[in-house]
Amino acid sequence: MRKSVLWLCIVVLLLSVGVVSAQEQTLTISFWGNVDEYEAGGSNNAAWEASYNLIKQWAEEKGVAVEFISQPIDGIYDRIRTQLISGTLPDVVAMYPANSFLNGNLDLLVDLTAYMSQPNPYGSFETWGDEFWYDQSVGLRDTAIPAGQVYFVGNSLPSNIGQLVIYYNNDIFTEQGLQVPTTLTELLTTCDTLKGAGITPMFNDGTGPFFGWYTLPIVEGMYAPITEKILAAWGAEDAPFAVTTEMLAWAVQNGVLSGSNEYVLEGARVMNELATRCWNSDWQAPDTSVDYFLTNRTAMTINGFWMLGLYGGSEEMTFDFGTFAFPVIDTESSPLATLPFARRWGGVEGGEIGNSYMIPATTEANGKLDLAIDLLQYLTARSTNDQWCATQPMPCIPPDQPVSEVVTDPAQQRELFGFYNPTMSNDLAIRGIGDPTPDGVLNRLFMTYNSGSITLEELGQQVQTEWERWAERAIIDNGWDTSAWPAAPAS
Repeated sequence: MRKSVLWLCIVVLLLSVGVVSAQEQTLTISFWGNVDEYEAGGSNNAAWEASYNLIKQWAEEKGVAVEFISQPIDGIYDRIRTQLISGTLPDVVAMYPANSFLNGNLDLLVDLTAYMSQPNPYGSFETWGDEFWYDQSVGLRDTAIPAGQVYFVGNSLPSNIGQLVIYYNNDIFTEQGLQVPTTLTELLTTCDTLKGAGITPMFNDGTGPFFGWYTLPIVEGMYAPITEKILAAWGAEDAPFAVTTEMLAWAVQNGVLSGSNEYVLEGARVMNELATRCWNSDWQAPDTSVDYFLTNRTAMTINGFWMLGLYGGSEEMTFDFGTFAFPVIDTESSPLATLPFARRWGGVEGGEIGNSYMIPATTEANGKLDLAIDLLQYLTARSTNDQWCATQPMPCIPPDQPVSEVVTDPAQQRELFGFYNPTMSNDLAIRGIGDPTPDGVLNRLFMTYNSGSITLEELGQQVQTEWERWAERAIIDNGWDTSAWPAAPAS
């Protein structure tokens, strides 16, 4: 009897060990977007769909169970920040760096810097850092991460691109004798010509990301003098995303960024002219069940590189299309314009980032760090990145090779033109200036201004109230030491 009990205990113990071993070989991943769409295939996000499939490929080869947890894009940064601070994140997190959750929280992530000088077991280069197309001292690093330190790794295209462009109906442009505009004045004139022919020039959706995509180049262009004041006061280097949220709070509290500032008001006026002369009349509440550009309702739309595959392969597409970058705001469009170029959202790291990952410190505490590192090494080995790259709508063009040598078809050259012209660089990239509020108060109030319910000056007054409220709250929430802030600039 005693022997039976003893053997039963041994069996139970062995089964328990087996369960623990299986649990140790399970990796949970907080994944960008809706995992179900990637599983079904043919999603509108080729970057993350390709990465999802590569992770499943790794899991099968390693005999690891992987659990994906979908992360809706809306509110993702605030949600991840809360989970990071509370220590409830999964083992690996598909994410991009952003100050909204990194400021004061770097100690809650695994520092990958030391791993960069070691070999990647799946790679063919001397070190893991050599596997990447992008510069490790620049790529996937923002102002919260010290220079030279690595907390994020991911897949990338070999060359830099401007991510956002204006897509245009080339058939309509040809019929109307229109050229690709290079200045805002030319764009507005193009819109006037299209309207005169009974054609709605351009699509916008005030309820989605489109609004911000239009706001971005206008605000970055018109606020350039404000940006210069902020960076000079803080002694900060002029670089992509150089303006931090803390700097913006300082700027609001010291009157550098204000609703009465002439550049802020002029930015709203310029955007209002674009809205009046170019956008679809129902832009504040469009029909979201249909793509206005794809179905020939508008001659232009603003969107990203991720739409290339959809537009190029859609049976609904009955016309040829091309792309161009949002044009520069010239002095004819605004006497306060100061920049000779339009700032762009895009890559400047030596390779356009497609997706990226971080590892919470809790993963190491839970004994999963080695497995998490192994996954990221697999994903970012050059040969695996080549698999990822081959599925992207953008061509994989090495940084030292001209686009024209890789893309020789005139139609494809026209479709890709806006992503490579002008070439992305540090000087062209956005600085991070703009509305600091997470709910986008400037865009929200702009709708009221555009409808004629408030004047431009009233827009500025209401924006100022919201910005002041945000700055006071941000100081408390982030624990910023305002006594260490630079002195207010001389008026």
